[in-house]
Amino acid sequence: MFLQSRLYILLILLLNFITKCRAPPIEQDYTIPSSGITVFSIVLTIVIGYLAHTLTVRPQKPFGKMDTNCFRLLLFIFPMSGVYMAIFAIYSRYCGDRLLGIDQFKIPLKKYEHRIRNKDITNFPSPPPLPPPSPPLPPSLQSFARISSIPSLSKETYGLEADQYVDKIKKVPSPDDWLSNTERLRDWLVDYMRTSQNIQFKKYDNAPYLAALLHTLGPEKARKVKHCIINNNLLLGFDSAKYTSSPGCVEQMTSNISVNGPGVNLRYQSSINVGLVRYMSIDLMNQLQTAHNVNSVPYTEALVTIVQLVYITIICIYANGDRWAKVPIFIYVAMSILQTVSLIFLHKQTTPFSIHYDSDVPWREIVEDHDVYTPKAVNRMYLSDKDNRLVNTWGDSRRDLLYKGSFLHFILERCEFKHGSEDIMTERSCHLMAIFSLIGGAVVPLLICIWADYSSHSTTESLILVWIVCSGIANFAMISFSNDETPIKVHRWLVAFYFLVSFGCLISGTIIGYIPK
Repeated sequence: MFLQSRLYILLILLLNFITKCRAPPIEQDYTIPSSGITVFSIVLTIVIGYLAHTLTVRPQKPFGKMDTNCFRLLLFIFPMSGVYMAIFAIYSRYCGDRLLGIDQFKIPLKKYEHRIRNKDITNFPSPPPLPPPSPPLPPSLQSFARISSIPSLSKETYGLEADQYVDKIKKVPSPDDWLSNTERLRDWLVDYMRTSQNIQFKKYDNAPYLAALLHTLGPEKARKVKHCIINNNLLLGFDSAKYTSSPGCVEQMTSNISVNGPGVNLRYQSSINVGLVRYMSIDLMNQLQTAHNVNSVPYTEALVTIVQLVYITIICIYANGDRWAKVPIFIYVAMSILQTVSLIFLHKQTTPFSIHYDSDVPWREIVEDHDVYTPKAVNRMYLSDKDNRLVNTWGDSRRDLLYKGSFLHFILERCEFKHGSEDIMTERSCHLMAIFSLIGGAVVPLLICIWADYSSHSTTESLILVWIVCSGIANFAMISFSNDETPIKVHRWLVAFYFLVSFGCLISGTIIGYIPK
C-alpha cells in the first residue's frame, strides 16, 4: 500500500527545494509558466502537508477495532480524528507505573540504590600500603622490572590469586545471577513495605517482582519494556485444543499477525490488559527481559514533522494565493506535531512482543478477591471443565491451560477488574480526555481560520469550512467508537459517501485556492 512506502514519500518531500534551486534561464525572455508552478505547489501541498501526516500516526494495537492502514486512511482525510488517541497515549505514559501497580515502589527502590551505593563504598577493600622505595636499578633492568611487576601489583592490590584475578576481570553475569538479584530485590521490597508502611501483598500478586525485574534491567531497558506493555503490544502465545471452535479464534491466530518473542511459534495470540500483568507468574515475567528489543524510536516521524514545519514556513513567507487554501496544511502540521509528541512520550514497537504462556496462573483465587467487569459486546466462551491434553511433536503430553475460569479464559473474554488499574482509567478520566479532544479538535482549526479571515466569503472558504465541520463530526465519531463497547453500525456505503464528500471539499478548496486570480 502507498501508505507504507515511507522511503518514496520522504524522497518526494525533498522535491520542495527544487523550485528554489533553479539556474538562471539561458534566454532572458523565457519564464516558467505560472500554471506549472501552481500544479507543482498543489502536489507538494497534498504530499507534504496531507499525505506525509499519515507517517506520524501511531500504529494500532493488535486485535484492535481498526486496522493501522484504515486508521491512517481515516487521518489522511480527517486529521483531527487522531487527537484522542494521542492524548490517551500521553496520559497512559504519565500514569504508566500506576497502571502496572509498581508506583508504590519508587521511593523504596531509591532507598535501596542509596543503600547499595553506600555499602559498596564502605566495603570496598582498600589497597595495602606500598612497600618502601628500593634503591634504583640500572637502566638496563628498569624496563624488565616494570613489566614483571604489573601482574603482581594488581594481584596484591586486590588480594587475589592469579586465577582469581583473571576470573574477576572476565566474569560476565549469568542468567542465574540476574534472576537471583531480582528475587533478592523482590524479597527486600516485600520486607520494606511490610515493616515501614504495613502493606501486605497477596501471594498471587507479583507486583513487587515486576518492579524488581524492571529495576534489575536498568533504566533504559526498563523504560522500553514498560512502553511495550503500556502500548498494549504485549501478547500471550498459547496452544489450545478447546479454542479452535471458539469465536474469534481465526482473528487471533499467529499466522495472521507479525509478532516477536518466545511465544512466536505458538498457534494463538491474545492481548493482555495492562493492569493484569502484575498477576502473571514469575516464569512469565522473566520472559519480559528481551521485550526491549522491539522498541522503536520515532526518528522518521520527527523528520517528517520538521520537513512539514519548514514547508509551511516557506509558504507563509513566499507563497501567494488564498489563505484559506493554506488552512488545511496548518491543521495537518499541528496534528503531526501532536502525534509525534505522543510517540516521544510513549514509543511504538516494531512488532508486538509475545511471551510463551506455559505456566498456569491461580486465577480463581484472584477473582474471588476482586469484582469482575465483563463487557457485553464480547462473545461468551462455553468451556467445559474437562482436562484436554495437548500432545506436541515429541509425543509429550501436557494440560490445556485454557479452561473455564482460567486466566486465559478471563483475558480472551476481555474481562477486567473494577478496582486496580481502573482507578486511573476511570470513566471520569476518559470523559475528560474526550472533552479535551473535542475542544482541541474544534478550537485549533477555528483559531487558524482567524488568520485566513472569516470575512472573505470566497468559494475556498466555504469548501474548507465544510471540510472542517466534517472533520469535527468524524472526531466525535472516533471518540465514541473508541470508548463504546457496542458502537452504532453505519452502512459502509454511507461512510464511503461521507469520506468522498469531505475529501472532495478538501482537494477542491486546495486547488481553487492555489489558482492565481
